[in-house]
Amino acid sequence: MSKFPMRRRIDALFDTFHLIDEAETSNETVVEYLVERGHNISVEAFEQLRSGAGTPEMPSAAVVSDIAGFFRFSSDYLTATEDDQRFKDLQEQLDTLRVFRQQGVKRLRFRGQPTSSDRAALIRALRG
Repeated sequence: MSKFPMRRRIDALFDTFHLIDEAETSNETVVEYLVERGHNISVEAFEQLRSGAGTPEMPSAAVVSDIAGFFRFSSDYLTATEDDQRFKDLQEQLDTLRVFRQQGVKRLRFRGQPTSSDRAALIRALRG
């Protein structure tokens, strides 16, 4: 069984991409975005996908891409296998962003490509 199934990955996007003093984006808002892009998906179907309740139908690659696009994040996060280095890098980025948000950081701009050790050092510094 996957440690990071689709539902957990989608939840991570919801959990990460909002300000600490704001509520998560609603399922309805994401579905509205998907419908505007021509996808035929209901709030109920999306909620099933996000919760893993029942046997949710796996979305098309275009829907998956647009879910990630809503959050302005790489669709590789939703499609790559757990063993794929790209997934590991993206998961690390989400973890880093979550720590920044928890510490009250509202904007951040990196120059160049931060390495894993750079991210780890930043997280240690922020956590004190």
